[in-house]
Amino acid sequence: MGVAGAIVFVIIAIIAVRIIATTINSNSQQAMAEEETQGYTMVDSTEIGKDGQPLQVPVPDGFTASQVLGETTVNGGFVIYEGDVDWSKIEDLDSYAEVEATAEEVETQEEADASTENFNLESSNSDSTTTNEGNSEKVVQEEQTQDANSDQADLTENSQEDSQESAISEENEISQEQIDEESTQEEVIDAEQIDNIEENTEELEQGNNEIINEEEPISNEEAVVATMAEEGNEGIATMSEEDADAGIATLGEEEIPTTVFELQSSVNQYVWVPVKDASRIYGVDSNGKLWGKLYEYSSSERSVLNWGENSTSGVMSISSKTNYREPDVVLRNIRDSYDVDGKLQSYRDGITQYQMLSKEMEENFYKMIESIKKYEGFYIGRYETGDLGEENAVVQKMNTDIYNATWYEMYELCKNLDGTNENVETSMIWGSLWDETLQWLVDTEAKISTGETIDYTLINNSTNWGNYTNSEFYYISTDGDIKKKGEDYWSKMYPIPTGSTEYTKVNNIYDIAGNVSEWTLETYSTDKRVARGGDYYMPWSVSSYRDYDSGEGEGINYGCRAILYIK
Repeated sequence: MGVAGAIVFVIIAIIAVRIIATTINSNSQQAMAEEETQGYTMVDSTEIGKDGQPLQVPVPDGFTASQVLGETTVNGGFVIYEGDVDWSKIEDLDSYAEVEATAEEVETQEEADASTENFNLESSNSDSTTTNEGNSEKVVQEEQTQDANSDQADLTENSQEDSQESAISEENEISQEQIDEESTQEEVIDAEQIDNIEENTEELEQGNNEIINEEEPISNEEAVVATMAEEGNEGIATMSEEDADAGIATLGEEEIPTTVFELQSSVNQYVWVPVKDASRIYGVDSNGKLWGKLYEYSSSERSVLNWGENSTSGVMSISSKTNYREPDVVLRNIRDSYDVDGKLQSYRDGITQYQMLSKEMEENFYKMIESIKKYEGFYIGRYETGDLGEENAVVQKMNTDIYNATWYEMYELCKNLDGTNENVETSMIWGSLWDETLQWLVDTEAKISTGETIDYTLINNSTNWGNYTNSEFYYISTDGDIKKKGEDYWSKMYPIPTGSTEYTKVNNIYDIAGNVSEWTLETYSTDKRVARGGDYYMPWSVSSYRDYDSGEGEGINYGCRAILYIK
């Protein structure tokens, strides 16, 4: 091979290498793009952005975007339901307002009754003061009425006589031709009736024979059960005799929800909190550690709590390592309590304090921040976490098992809410995400049930949208009745079912103010965990309120709230 041939060979080789490299790079980019789209789907909301296009929300696989009226906008609270939901089976999909409407009807009726009572009282007093004058006027009016009636009677008699004469005249003018035509129609009708009677007689005789041949007639209820049982053999929802009475179709032992209320009471739900600027949530210190940014509130603003940030370098610092902070563990080692190794043997199945801090708290905080930066938001539990006394927790409407568990038990239950879904992570809420949720309510000018707009004043005083001692509202009790808070013993001495009243809903999130004080991953001092929002028994009412206590204790006023983020 000559020099020219060698050069040609080298050129061909270089071109081939470049083609292969380009192909590999293209395939790699395609694979990365496919990997990024796996695990979730971008779903259009019903809210239009500045570009004229629908705002989109990432819905993780294993969840379904809501189609319920009022649950499909980004800035009004975009709701997802766990599992596959067949919306065609939900009967009241486009008109759900059951709780609010019922409560309003009760309140409206009470006001109407009170108004009627006052009106009757005023009318009675008015009548008693004008009786004498009314009697004299009444005599004159009666005499005038008698004269008028006499004149009217004469007019009526004359009018009737004229009408009778006119009717007789018209009848005499009917032609013989019309009479013949009516007679012909009557003959046709009589013939048709005879044919119908003969056909009906034959059908009745056949039906009687079929009834006589049946051994035993069955009731409608037995017929429904028999039909559903037969269809059940073909894999269709079966109905037991008890369920037949209630009209509830079941698939095995699981009830199939047919209304929005039933669906929300049986399926886990989360609300999307969009985050355009993740730097409001976290910062990085000089050692490269991520810290959550916590805030405190006044009636006019929110301000930083126990942290600062260099305006030039952007480096964040914690003012005090024993003040409010996250992520961190409780360090106190008195009486072998809290997050020390000896106590964690029983609380956390042998995990060490170092592992809990570095492998869980810090690592999970980092993963959560990365998810928020990538997807521009996170999901917050729509309700307070329920079934705390069970093996698996839930985030569902009307749950009452929302207290009487330790912080450690709630921490584990929230971690395991994701179940076998590998596309998401779940966790107890961070204090920084609690603050971000409150700020989102302010930014979106969220409305409470009275129509007022959420601002820092309502964040700092949540009486009008939270369950506190001095709050007044209607709610649904566990027996399904509409009750007024404070009028019965249970609403005074215990939290109400989570999500049982529209009074505590804002941007589709329930009970973030009051009911139970909700544990977070925030830490205070050397021996305290932080709970947010206040509880039903507090005389003051602040949704941003911070309570702190040992995580070992159980209490009727402590619960928790979960978050969910996409991996």
